[in-house]
Amino acid sequence: MAVQTKKIKQLENGNYVDNSGNEFKSSEWANVLVPKKLKWTRGDYIVGLQESIIQLSKLGLTGEQWNVLAYLMGKTDFENYIHITQKEISEHLGINISNVSKALKVLVEKEVIKKLKRGTSNYYLFNPEIIYKGKHKDFDNVIDLFRK
Repeated sequence: MAVQTKKIKQLENGNYVDNSGNEFKSSEWANVLVPKKLKWTRGDYIVGLQESIIQLSKLGLTGEQWNVLAYLMGKTDFENYIHITQKEISEHLGINISNVSKALKVLVEKEVIKKLKRGTSNYYLFNPEIIYKGKHKDFDNVIDLFRK
């Protein structure tokens, strides 16, 4: 059984193989540069579907609309809910609140997000066919909710 040692792999016979396929005998000295491994130490993540992200690039969004979209991606909660106010988006991005409202309207029209209401509060649902945050077993339910 091979053992993984940083960026080189130790073979059963004791020799090593680097990422380029070069084999080194265990008795040879080799200078190996090992890049520092990046660790994801904090924060949540979302799954983005590559083809859908390519399709987003074809929507003709303005710079401010892209900024709002990126911020919404970062604020997407489990099962793709986005609980955020226009004021919060405006303050964080430094965008006029009326432009935030217009950007959200465009994203709703282009079916990137869906606007929902609970009482007097608005919230949004991110299209799960673009990005998804949640359990695999809940994916179909979120798609159904978005399509309603």
